[in-house]
Amino acid sequence: HFMRIHTRRKFLFDSALSTLGFSLAPGLKGWAAESSYREEYLDMLIRSLVRQANALKKTVMNLHDGGIKVSLFIDAETIQARKACTVGADAIEINTGPYADATEFDRKKKLNRVRAVARFAERHRLQVLAGHGLTYVNVVPIAAVKEIIEVNVGHSLVSRAVLVGIERAVREMRHLLNPS
Repeated sequence: HFMRIHTRRKFLFDSALSTLGFSLAPGLKGWAAESSYREEYLDMLIRSLVRQANALKKTVMNLHDGGIKVSLFIDAETIQARKACTVGADAIEINTGPYADATEFDRKKKLNRVRAVARFAERHRLQVLAGHGLTYVNVVPIAAVKEIIEVNVGHSLVSRAVLVGIERAVREMRHLLNPS
């Protein structure tokens, strides 16, 4: 059995993105506004979606004209999912970092927020992905959210592979995500 693996190029949104998007369009399968920088910077970028919606809408239209699907990395906040709809995104990736970092006491509340945004997004015809901070320990409840079609677990998978090898790491993750 083969596991389908997606690769994406991820960019920060800025005024030069349209030109960059078109120069990469032939090999580009997806796009996401995401950052691997410090958590505070990531939060700032996510919140900028609300403030920069008009400029982002034009960029999304240009990327669509180039045949590029657009996915936006957002917090588990309905207002951000609504803005993703407004700008014409094809998908959202819900930031599961707050869920992953939550104490046992708060984790259920964070999971419920992810569920609510995922339901909203699916009702509004957005594909729903989730990721950031997901591990072998915390991925199952997120993967169980029926609206989520993909979880992004790359960092955890590679970290585990360093210890046990890639084949075993993938097999263990597949078992968690699909125990049958």
